[in-house]
Amino acid sequence: MKGFNSLDIGCGSKPKGDIGVDIKKYPNVDCICNAENLPFKDNSFKVAMSYCVLEHCIYPAKMILEMIRVARSKIEIMIDDIHFPAYFLQYIFRRGFLVNEPEHKYGWTVYYIRNLLEALNIQNYKITRPIEYRKHQKLLHWLVIRPWCLFKCWRPQIKIEMFKEVK
Repeated sequence: MKGFNSLDIGCGSKPKGDIGVDIKKYPNVDCICNAENLPFKDNSFKVAMSYCVLEHCIYPAKMILEMIRVARSKIEIMIDDIHFPAYFLQYIFRRGFLVNEPEHKYGWTVYYIRNLLEALNIQNYKITRPIEYRKHQKLLHWLVIRPWCLFKCWRPQIKIEMFKEVK
């Protein structure tokens, strides 16, 4: 594993790291495995990253602990945020289904992810929202674009960065 700096967990067909890991065989996947049981040695990669995968995991805590195990310095996780008005509209129109997609196991908010990290006894982390749509929007945005996006296509995201203490 020497020479590899980044691991992309749940990469799909477009890996963003040196090594791409997914549960299915896609054209550019280097390793097929479960995110909760990574087949790499401890501290194998400088950075372990995951984009929109945590909400699909049955055991998200195990996935986070595995990412911490294989990363030397930084863990980066991007997840879809629950947007409650959109979920309420989907609940009405889809007759009881409260999660955006059927394959999502969990819905996350900043509060939920903070509680999970504290339960795992992780202190050195930073939670941000990389794209903030709410600031300085014109009236047209609030009257036309925002109501449409609330229903299906607008998904705010949460970015979690965890840093391992270098000894």
